[in-house]
Amino acid sequence: MSEGRAEERSTPLSHTVFKFFFASHIPATAIVDIQVLMPKEWVAPFARKLLDYYTANTQDALMLTRPVWFKSLIALEVAFQFPFFFVAVYAFHKRKNWIRLPSIIYASHAVTQMAPILGTVLFDSAIPDSKRAMLTCVYLP
Repeated sequence: MSEGRAEERSTPLSHTVFKFFFASHIPATAIVDIQVLMPKEWVAPFARKLLDYYTANTQDALMLTRPVWFKSLIALEVAFQFPFFFVAVYAFHKRKNWIRLPSIIYASHAVTQMAPILGTVLFDSAIPDSKRAMLTCVYLP
């Protein structure tokens, strides 16, 4: 390379992992999670079938019963986390340093939301013991 041209930097593995993490949450939120807040007739048939398949196989009591506290957490996810997923994908793709503080805020919010969800998955008698490990893996990422 000549001195006049900047060296191209390779993308750190962590940026690739974060991009995948946030990008994967976009369709999950838009197709599955948002159904907790919407009347069934507003949901596309393919999305309803996907959720029906998921709940039939996991027996996810939260998605089946949709308690009010769970709906409130999903509303926060849709209102705050969902838009952030797009911002984060962009920022990690473009290697923007300003994403650090918003990512810490996002992580704090997500971890706080996970406490009641994981508490339910791990300790609620409505969740079959045979499904606890799988549901923990579904909700943890």
